[in-house]
Amino acid sequence: MSTQRHGKSGHMVLKLDMSKAYDRVEWIYLESIMLKMGFQSSWVNLIMGCVCSISFSILVNGSPHGYFTPSRGLRQGDPLSPYLFLLCAEGLHGLLSQAESRGQIQGISLCRNGPRLTHLFFADDCLLFCKENKTECDAFLQILNQYEFASRQQLNRSKTTLFFSKCVAQSTQDELIRILGVPAMRRYEKYLGLPSFVGRSKKASFAQIKDQVWNKLQGWKHRFLSQVGKEILIKSIIQAMPAYSMSCFKLLVDLCNDLEELIRKFWWGYGEEQKKVHWIISPRNYFSKDATVSCLINQDQHEWKTQLIKHLFLPHEASSILGMSLSSHVCMDTIIWPHTTNEKYLVRSAYRFLLERASRDRPSHSNMEEESKLWKNIWSLKVIPCIKSFLWKACLEALPTKANFFYRHLVPSPICDECQREAEDILHVIWYCKATNEVWRESSFWHVLQNSPPRSLAGLISEVMNCKDEVDIQSFAATTWLLWNRRNKGTVMGPPLAALSKRIICPSSPAIIEALAALEVVKLAKTLGLTEVEFEGDASVIISTLGDSSPNLSPYAIFSAEAQQNESIISLGSFLKPTTNSSWLSRSGLYAFGFYQQSNGYAVGVFLAGIPGKTVVWTANRDNPPVLANVTLNFTSDGILLMQPAQSKKTYIANPADRATTASMLDSGNFVMYNSDKKIIWQSFDYPTNTILEGQRLAVGKELFSSVSESDQSTGIFRLSMQTDGNLVQYPVGTSNTAAYSYWSSGTYGQGNNVSLCLDDDAHLYLLNSTGKILNNLTEGGNQTKDVVYLMRIDADGIFRLYSHKLDKNGNWSVIWFSSNNKCDPKGLCGLNGFCTTDDQDANCLCLPRFERVNNGSWTSGCERNFTAESCKNKGGRMIYSMEPLPNTVWEDNSFSILSSTKEDCETSCLEDCNCEAAIYSDGTCRKQRFPLRFGRQIKSNSNVAFIKRIIRDCLQGTIWNGQKLVAVKRLEKVLAEGEREFQTEMKVIGRTHHKNLVRLLGYCHDRENRLLVYEYMSNGSLADILFTPEKQPCWGERIEIARNIAKGILYLHEECESQIIHCDIKPHNILMDEYRCPKISDFGLAKLLDPEQTKTFTGIRGTKGYVAPEWHRNQPITVKADVYSFGIVLLELICCRKSVDWNLCEEESILEEWAYHCFEVRELDKLVSGMEVDKRQLERMVKVGLWCILDEPSLRPSMKKVLLMLEGTVDIPIPPSPTSFLSSI
Repeated sequence: MSTQRHGKSGHMVLKLDMSKAYDRVEWIYLESIMLKMGFQSSWVNLIMGCVCSISFSILVNGSPHGYFTPSRGLRQGDPLSPYLFLLCAEGLHGLLSQAESRGQIQGISLCRNGPRLTHLFFADDCLLFCKENKTECDAFLQILNQYEFASRQQLNRSKTTLFFSKCVAQSTQDELIRILGVPAMRRYEKYLGLPSFVGRSKKASFAQIKDQVWNKLQGWKHRFLSQVGKEILIKSIIQAMPAYSMSCFKLLVDLCNDLEELIRKFWWGYGEEQKKVHWIISPRNYFSKDATVSCLINQDQHEWKTQLIKHLFLPHEASSILGMSLSSHVCMDTIIWPHTTNEKYLVRSAYRFLLERASRDRPSHSNMEEESKLWKNIWSLKVIPCIKSFLWKACLEALPTKANFFYRHLVPSPICDECQREAEDILHVIWYCKATNEVWRESSFWHVLQNSPPRSLAGLISEVMNCKDEVDIQSFAATTWLLWNRRNKGTVMGPPLAALSKRIICPSSPAIIEALAALEVVKLAKTLGLTEVEFEGDASVIISTLGDSSPNLSPYAIFSAEAQQNESIISLGSFLKPTTNSSWLSRSGLYAFGFYQQSNGYAVGVFLAGIPGKTVVWTANRDNPPVLANVTLNFTSDGILLMQPAQSKKTYIANPADRATTASMLDSGNFVMYNSDKKIIWQSFDYPTNTILEGQRLAVGKELFSSVSESDQSTGIFRLSMQTDGNLVQYPVGTSNTAAYSYWSSGTYGQGNNVSLCLDDDAHLYLLNSTGKILNNLTEGGNQTKDVVYLMRIDADGIFRLYSHKLDKNGNWSVIWFSSNNKCDPKGLCGLNGFCTTDDQDANCLCLPRFERVNNGSWTSGCERNFTAESCKNKGGRMIYSMEPLPNTVWEDNSFSILSSTKEDCETSCLEDCNCEAAIYSDGTCRKQRFPLRFGRQIKSNSNVAFIKRIIRDCLQGTIWNGQKLVAVKRLEKVLAEGEREFQTEMKVIGRTHHKNLVRLLGYCHDRENRLLVYEYMSNGSLADILFTPEKQPCWGERIEIARNIAKGILYLHEECESQIIHCDIKPHNILMDEYRCPKISDFGLAKLLDPEQTKTFTGIRGTKGYVAPEWHRNQPITVKADVYSFGIVLLELICCRKSVDWNLCEEESILEEWAYHCFEVRELDKLVSGMEVDKRQLERMVKVGLWCILDEPSLRPSMKKVLLMLEGTVDIPIPPSPTSFLSSI
């Protein structure tokens, strides 16, 4: 009917809707119909007995009153009711059939000469068909009125609708609608939940299915559902919603895709402003429709666009594309058929291709069987559903690992954060990572799978499933799930430690049972040495009480209180690890003792754990280098607290004279150890570092030392001393306790011999003598005492301050009091040869003229000359120095000569004195001094003038030496072409450079075949002569200085020259040493100059074997990172004073870079320096820098600027991966 556009007459359909159809069925009418239809009277009586057995009563104030029996109606929901209603509808069927036989209605024919259809019944729904004329319309009205009168049914005219065929005129439609008094059927109206008719737009006809799914998902979106919960809702509800429609219609592919997209979004997570990663997705097309092969080619250079191809294609696809050779001619893009030899399309080739693809895509029987077996085993495991779901996603690599993030270009590296060695895919996280190895070593699977290491997690699970012990399989599944969850929380989980069960006799209530269970668990955790424990249980009131210190009068409070008291008691045998149970908390949880992060490792100390950010207040062995994650802190059975690395010497934290039996982290911030008599035999309050807490005293003879910085708790350069004379004084570190070196004091000199500095809980900071008398109130006190913490600390800038922090969510540190408001007061803040000035109350450090900072990241390291010191007169008697005044500056008086003179005479006298390097003039007195100068400070009101001797650089340029100076002459004797190229290169490079760590060119000769270069003479030969000659080897401090100076020279070539220069041959033989053993880079014959816009170049291999970067051998572009690699080898040689390859040593030690990484990995760096006494922190820093420099992958190597910052200690150095790590091999 919807498609009928032509014909003599049209048709219409009347869709009937009966109002309260079941409720209006008259019992007398139903009984008469059944008897009329020929049902046996006894059967009719049985049916009517069932129908008429109903009765009703009315609830009045909640109580039933009266009973009455209705005379009509069928029960809704009764399975018999639809059939009985159909019997009632037989009356309407009889009337319609009678009218059809009389010719009053004709209905419609589905086809020519076919049977005619006048009505369709389905339960209480009815469709009536007739022609579009007033006669048949009137016949329908008469029949309906007669049926309503007999059955007491009533037509609902607001829901009854008319539908007309397309050929019915609009005027006719309007008249018939008026006669019947019912509306016309709207487009896409539903009948029994399905479209009444489906037109051309099938998508619009079934749009309600998508809307229903979307509305249902929207209702679930904001609920906290796990993926397993989402899976249950999807399978039980969402997938069932379109099932009814699909049983009648074939849905569009686009609609099915839309439904799948909605389900995927709900499954993986989504929101208005967020989109989570879909780890299992269908392939995407990254190209536009008009994309061509030519867009992947750099037409100017006739080469592939490597980075674009690697970004767009999978690795194996990119490799195949990049392996294709390109024509030297520009060719037009052409569509080809790759399945014939001449690349022309043939029908038979397409048929063959489709057959082969169908055969190839069809999985083999064995593979299909194995995969089916794997999924069956996973989904049939007797574990919680979330573990099954995890295993399924893990087998499909559909989890957020770093390897997946890297493939999607979301992170710069796929390397695992825990081991820093391999890419972090799911198999690595679960099985191969060092952080999880220990979990599996004790399992029965470990030794079996070592013979055949798994290549994928699916393979690993398949092997485990072959195990006959079902409990082992369940344990494996649960452990993998826990490992993944702990990895996401940044901690490493081990196997189950213990289980506990206990019978409780006659408990009074379930709450008492839960409280007793919590107490037993706390005791067990204490026995196992666990302090950071997550308690889970089904009695939330008990769990919350464990963390609540407020008074509780409930029946179970006594057990909860006992459990709380057990939290801070540490028994013998307890232990801590940096990444698992890392600290012991105080009872309130405010303070903790244990591991905290420092640099790229861990340190042990006391810190505030109850506020955001771990504020460290005490550190054990603060000058030791940070330890790695494989260390354990043990409270041994001997009562000693020590730290034991996996493969290194143990370090004592506390070793009291008396044997300790227990320890405790107190709420005061004091970590204490008790003997068997419960007396304190050791406490952290007795060994303060840089901080005093409430209730703590700085006793007479004790000192606080500042830290290097807020992030580095090592000993800094300032100290606060509680002197025996009763005076509290601040000094620089390394000075005597005399007034000349102090920069702040309490002014209590001579007021007692047993004075201590005290801090009360109301922020009262004061000096107290042995009689209890307060000598000096540094602060008045009287501050808030509840929900606030106070501490006094000598900061890294040399000023000690009193801080407060409120214990609420918005709390932060505030300064209550400070020792000085002038930040330049601390002496030595700017290091040697530096002086402090104030700029808007901030301290600013400056260097002496012609000096530069030793370490750009730390002013306390001071300044050094940026020139090489020479005799103050040359051979000709001409002065090469001048004096530069520095007014209003005050320095330490360390003079070797004191004169009475004028300002001018003082300047002249120092200039003429070769031993004088600076002169301090003040009030007619001239004090001659030598470098270094220290404790410099600029005071505008002071009249002092410092005269600094500096070199006149211009006098050195172009000096004619007349044979009076030793020089080095280099003669090039290679074949003509190569010799000429090397000569020209060296001239270009050295002619453009001038730096104290580059050799200086004095002249040259270019006469036919004679090519000579004249350099300044280096009296100590090359670095190789010093390093590899035992009696000449430099001390440790000298090695560090040499490394830094070489780095400065290379940095100058890479970043500070007009043209970037790649040296290409950095090695000890090309680094010359002057008379002061200052290194200078030489031999630029192989150097490569880059244009200003150029960052890489292709060139033939250059350099010396052993120092050449790997990219030279791989025909890759050469960048400045090639010099970084060479420097890394030189740095390792400098550390060890040996050659990079020495076959005279044992095989393990013969290749230096491999041996160095091995020693670093097992924490045996002492072997690299043959047991020599060196600063361990500096040694570790140097080795880490060297290992980063020699990585195979150039992009992972740091720049020389970063290398210099690392050497100077300005930036933290991450744990380096293996030089031949995974990332280096891809």
